[in-house]
Amino acid sequence: MIFVFILFGFLTHTISTLKSDTFPPMNKVRKHYDIDRIAKVCYEKSGVDKSELHKFEVTEDLQHIPNSHAIKVYLRCFAELSEAVAPDSNKVLLPKFMKYFDDLTPAEQLIYLNMGKGCLGRVSKITDLLEYSYKIAVCGKRNDNEHFHIFY
Repeated sequence: MIFVFILFGFLTHTISTLKSDTFPPMNKVRKHYDIDRIAKVCYEKSGVDKSELHKFEVTEDLQHIPNSHAIKVYLRCFAELSEAVAPDSNKVLLPKFMKYFDDLTPAEQLIYLNMGKGCLGRVSKITDLLEYSYKIAVCGKRNDNEHFHIFY
């Protein structure tokens, strides 16, 4: 169960861009994920406007987070291509993420744990694929807006 919380923390980060110089550790992210390819594919698939992704990332108003269909498609695409969730279901996939997680320092791991805390329970009854990925991202953003960011 703790690995699922960790993964949800990662989901909120795999759909992100560099918000600080130290987190996420991009050398480790790039070792395990082809972030540039994933972002490009998902940007093209969703048609999302980069300014909308930026607004989602930086907003401090956690009650009014952008929620367009294009953002939801982008987030779902990123979750699937990063092998965090199974295509056509909300089944969480752990193998790839656990290899990445093992490379992190204890402090980096703790950030992901705190970001994902409680998210599984909040999304457990959601069956819509786009809404599921969106709500995971929103949960992580609300848990730790300081570290939350979107790769775009």
